Amino acid sequence: MKNRTLKTERIIKNSAHLQKLIQSSHDQQQIFLKIKELLEPQLAAHCISTHYSGQSLKLFTDSSVWASRFRFQSKSLLKKLYDNHIPVHKLDVKVIPESRPPEPRKHPARRISEQAAQSLIDTADSIDDEKLQAAMRKLANSALKK
Repeated sequence: MKNRTLKTERIIKNSAHLQKLIQSSHDQQQIFLKIKELLEPQLAAHCISTHYSGQSLKLFTDSSVWASRFRFQSKSLLKKLYDNHIPVHKLDVKVIPESRPPEPRKHPARRISEQAAQSLIDTADSIDDEKLQAAMRKLANSALKK
């Protein structure tokens, strides 16, 4: 394992491109931390990430509500950034929603009785609209299969 680590370190040290990427990542992290310091505590808690390029800043937050708050306070934030030697002329606020697994159903899905399924088929027979007729038959058949 130690030999692998040494090889990795050597590759990183000998690659100017990787060195540049690491430095860029470090710079972005420093700007992110500086921006979080400048924000009000409530806003800072919802600032997920930033990307600073040229004089453009993309600020990523966790919900549209907080994105609106960031946009509302964008002028004061731009002034704070300028005062702290981070010149920004364009501020974009983007939302990256928190990914959560879907919540399980509280109640099991209700099933259609055989009598209701037969009623759907009878009704479908009396309808002239082919699409509606097909949809009703499909619903009835799926209920009868279960």
